[in-house]
Amino acid sequence: MRQMSGYERHLQIGLIAHTAIVLPSLGLALARANPLTLVAAGTALPFTLVGSVAPDIDHHSSKGYTVVVSYGPIAAATAVAAVVFHHRYLLVTFCRALPVTASPSFLAGIGYAVVVSTVWGGTRKLIRILRPPHRTVTHRLSTWMVVVLAGGGLLASVYTAVGLTDVITVAAVHCAGFLTGVVSHLYCDGVLKLPDLASE
Repeated sequence: MRQMSGYERHLQIGLIAHTAIVLPSLGLALARANPLTLVAAGTALPFTLVGSVAPDIDHHSSKGYTVVVSYGPIAAATAVAAVVFHHRYLLVTFCRALPVTASPSFLAGIGYAVVVSTVWGGTRKLIRILRPPHRTVTHRLSTWMVVVLAGGGLLASVYTAVGLTDVITVAAVHCAGFLTGVVSHLYCDGVLKLPDLASE
């Protein structure tokens, strides 16, 4: 097994691998005449680069882990805040059914703040508690397939909350970018073996 490549090396390989997402997406955009697909392809690069360093979040001294510890709770809280705010009428309806005299909107505001702050604090603690040993679960493609399936649903919900249309297409392209980055990382580490088409 080859020695683990550095953070910069993974980003470089991820950038190269990103062309595997951009080019097909551009063709799809032209075929469907859907400018949103083009926008999705153009904005997928950050997802690919994040995916290219994501498997190393299991290493306490990696830059990827440092970034996740610093910004992961903020990202999680922001995503939940957007989704809950989009469906705030459900929260108000629930508060209206409570046997209290306070304003339902006021109670909903308090509930909203509690949910968002709980997600932030919980994510902050869970990242440290759940960090697995290096090169175990985060270096398995199956793990990231599950993450992409779950994250894709959340991503589509966030995009719906901010008013995007055709959210399935945008979320699918962005998730494909992330997964491409992960594959490039695993291949670069020698964990994932791709078929050698030239030898066949």
